[in-house]
Amino acid sequence: MHFIGHRGMPAHHPENSITGFLAAINNGAWGIELDVQAAADGTPIVIHDATLERTTNGHGLIKNFLPQALSHITLSNGEAIPALEDVLEALPPHITIFTEVKDAHATRQTALLLEKFCHKFSAVRLPVISFFPSILKEAQQYWPEAQIGLTLMHDFKAHETAQKIHLPAEPWPFFKESAAANIAAAIKAMQPEWINFHWQDASAENVAQIHAYGIQTTAWTCNSQQSIAHAQSCNITAIMTDDVSGFLA
Repeated sequence: MHFIGHRGMPAHHPENSITGFLAAINNGAWGIELDVQAAADGTPIVIHDATLERTTNGHGLIKNFLPQALSHITLSNGEAIPALEDVLEALPPHITIFTEVKDAHATRQTALLLEKFCHKFSAVRLPVISFFPSILKEAQQYWPEAQIGLTLMHDFKAHETAQKIHLPAEPWPFFKESAAANIAAAIKAMQPEWINFHWQDASAENVAQIHAYGIQTTAWTCNSQQSIAHAQSCNITAIMTDDVSGFLA
């Protein structure tokens, strides 16, 4: 089972920072996961939230700033908020980088940039992941060789969540109530290389069903011995954790 640094290693470093990504790698991570939002011109910026307040010294919406302005806003360790290109330049080529697209406006430039970096990492090491099938399909339009990973919603019934985010309940796939049916629907609709779900939603049966299609799995976010043990018992391909050093040291 592989270990992925979820947003780097936020147990010890600011989330989605280059320092955190490198720390996770130096502590044995097989891969890292990061999030991208779109700047005003669509440039993919590595940050989880749509707003600046929680993780930086800035204020406002990411989408209202151009990249040059964002480069002057810092994380808690004084690092600038990285653009996706900065991260791809900084990380070594043996690492698998899961890029979660949070904002559809970032999809086009994210896909084209990842394709550009295939000479360094290869497409297999640059999966694009999202909760939104529409984002993944758009990524493949701009980069047909893109490896995609569908992240399944945790803890909501399909129709309730669809109403909240203004999406149709079908063919939107969820991991609740009929897990086997939802997995089959997701695979049929998307043909992903990865399916990602909350560790509590994993079962040996569901993971085996996914793996039988030749699809790999990740579980998020495993920050306890209980969650790690559960993921291992389910034969998950890779787990995402906030503290790689706590389990690989």
